[in-house]
Amino acid sequence: STTLRSSIQDSTALHPSIPGSTTLYSSVQDSTTLHTSIQDSTTLHPSIQGSTTLHSSIQGSTTLHPSILESTTLHPSIQGSTTLHPSIQDSTTFHSTIQDSTTLHTSIQDITTLHPSIQDSTTLHPSIQDSTTLHTSIQNSTTLHTYIQDITTLHPSIQDSTTLHPSIQDSTTLHPSIQDSTTLHTSIQD
Repeated sequence: STTLRSSIQDSTALHPSIPGSTTLYSSVQDSTTLHTSIQDSTTLHPSIQGSTTLHSSIQGSTTLHPSILESTTLHPSIQGSTTLHPSIQDSTTFHSTIQDSTTLHTSIQDITTLHPSIQDSTTLHPSIQDSTTLHTSIQNSTTLHTYIQDITTLHPSIQDSTTLHPSIQDSTTLHPSIQDSTTLHTSIQD
């Protein structure tokens, strides 16, 4: 029943460098899409708290709520040493090999974190370059946390065709605060 802003229904997609074929875990692959308007109340699940944090430098046009800078972390199962590929250093982009049907690798289940400057040594796990996928533990009831509920936003270029799988309709939920003004894509409403 929880829904995302109606405007979240149309064009949000991954960066151009991440073609339509690039997808999230199989259980998140079909039609729901995220819109830039998600920058208001979308939140990360409480379980996404801990020690992994995003640096303030990740804040420009592609920014997460200030509060997510310090203690926000990826799901406990996403803890270890996986990092973003070196090519993500400058324009903060995914490695060319992650452009097609690449998904996050299960090895990302340890302490995968973004480097403060999201450059230098922070890199995607080598195995994330081909057809890696998100850890299964992140598939079902993972929800967005309240920390990111205010101005968390995706880069403007993240507005094209990437979509969430219909299976995200049942167990996966968004924070209550996202329930009123926002609405889930029609394909994710039931």
